[in-house]
Amino acid sequence: MNSFARRIAWAILVLRLAYFDVLEILRARSINDYASFHAAATAIREGLDPYNLDDLQQAARIARLPGVHPYFYPPLLAELLLPATWLEAFEARLVWMVLTIASFIGAIALLQRWLGHRHRLATTSFLVAVCALWPLRSTQMMAQVNAMVLLLMVLWWVHRERSHWAGGFLGLAAAIKMSPLLLVLVPLSQRRFREALVVAGAAGGLVLGSCALLGAHGMCFFGDVALGFLPGHRYHGLDDVPVDIAGNHSIAALASWLFDRAPGADHLHLSKGAAVFQIVAIVGLLAGVAMAAARGATAEGRTAALVVVMIIAPTYGFEHHVAFVVLAIALVCLLVARGALRRPWTWLLVVALGLLTEHEASFIPPDWAPRGWVVLGHVSKLAPLLAVYLAALMARTPSHVPVGK
Repeated sequence: MNSFARRIAWAILVLRLAYFDVLEILRARSINDYASFHAAATAIREGLDPYNLDDLQQAARIARLPGVHPYFYPPLLAELLLPATWLEAFEARLVWMVLTIASFIGAIALLQRWLGHRHRLATTSFLVAVCALWPLRSTQMMAQVNAMVLLLMVLWWVHRERSHWAGGFLGLAAAIKMSPLLLVLVPLSQRRFREALVVAGAAGGLVLGSCALLGAHGMCFFGDVALGFLPGHRYHGLDDVPVDIAGNHSIAALASWLFDRAPGADHLHLSKGAAVFQIVAIVGLLAGVAMAAARGATAEGRTAALVVVMIIAPTYGFEHHVAFVVLAIALVCLLVARGALRRPWTWLLVVALGLLTEHEASFIPPDWAPRGWVVLGHVSKLAPLLAVYLAALMARTPSHVPVGK
């Protein structure tokens, strides 16, 4: 029965990935966020500064792209995309789409194999949950890099028991999209200092090396871009997107709604009160993971909780970031299958994942609705993610399961 359910789940996954999503992309000829990546790579090829907004727009024109969003990733991503700049932009987007599909399938297959060595029921429930939740579509449609980053995170997780050098995968993920660096707290909490050193060394070395390749332009990343990711700050050049925009399910979005409600408030920046709330909330969530570790929370539970923090801690936690929850789903499915969660927490997980289903259908209030309704759009995904965080930290290793297995 489990084998039949897994085959059905894979059939649905492949159909949605390689058919429905692909048809929609081809129909709309959508490039979306990939346009910024492609323009940044073109800027590097042409000797321009990818972090200078005027240079980036000039590169976009060279690539025959319309106006693009600012590029605020480390230089490594744009440098890796240099070969794609010799293709027409939409052709490169199609290659990107294929890489996205392959990354999703690879990540899910690796997690299925990892779970299969531990608990078959966890494997089936994981595949069914991913099919029902489908936290992949927005990343695919937005042409984001999250699928590749997810694959690197999964490669780290499934190989870390064999060698501390697996931390290089997580370091590469952090060098591409920074936020995965938060997961270095997992080996640190387990006193696996060699693994943590590999993660930090790989991430730091790749970021510094990619910046050095750009010379003075690369140094702009540290002066103008990296600081924008700190709590209470704005992303580099992103001056026309309100923090509390519908579809942003971050702590910062909730903070903006709570503290910046006065008429005429500037929702393009966090007020002092909102910034303090964001910082305190993030520190509190990390402290919660530390306290749970001291009380015997499982490594799987702590990792799932940190994945949630990784999604909601940045100022902008859009729908496509929810793709990272795939790793958390695999971990909590294993915890439930092992009996590491009491029944009330298991049901909380089921409800939370149910509320995350088809995440692109988030509640967006109509224009005529009172401003207070906006909070429903944020809580509609933030609350379920926090529920996953809480339930994951409540898991304890059952007496019949060896610690670390």
